Amino acid sequence: STQSRSSAASDVYKRQEFAEGVKSAHLNFKKTLGYKQIYETRSMFALPATVVSLFNYDSELVMLQFIFPVNNTTNAYKNIRKQMDQAYGAHTRIVGYELSPKFEYRWALNDGVKITFKRRRGSERARLTYSLPKKAKAFLYQQGFQQAG
Repeated sequence: STQSRSSAASDVYKRQEFAEGVKSAHLNFKKTLGYKQIYETRSMFALPATVVSLFNYDSELVMLQFIFPVNNTTNAYKNIRKQMDQAYGAHTRIVGYELSPKFEYRWALNDGVKITFKRRRGSERARLTYSLPKKAKAFLYQQGFQQAG
């Protein structure tokens, strides 16, 4: 039907729009794994990062995560946090500091996007995650339901 074709076209456009943004952000595409796309970047932050994007069944971006390697300098994670403060305003510190074994900072945007920058205890890597919590939870619930069924 015409309606299903136009819906499919708009879903493709959502991914295409993201792909065009990726090019302008200098992300290098690596591979696709199911609903995830993997990229690498060397120039957006103080450290290089692996970037993972997650799309839902409607091809809407629900999460974008930057995974940073071990912080070999004392200021790299701090510089990333400062860059986020400049872009999104003051953070909320949940726990720890950049040099702590565990830290977490959050930013909440008016459009519903939640940003977290954290490292879990025992992990060498820090993660900067942009997410739409309601859409991400709905997608993960749907995916779990489909795998169980």
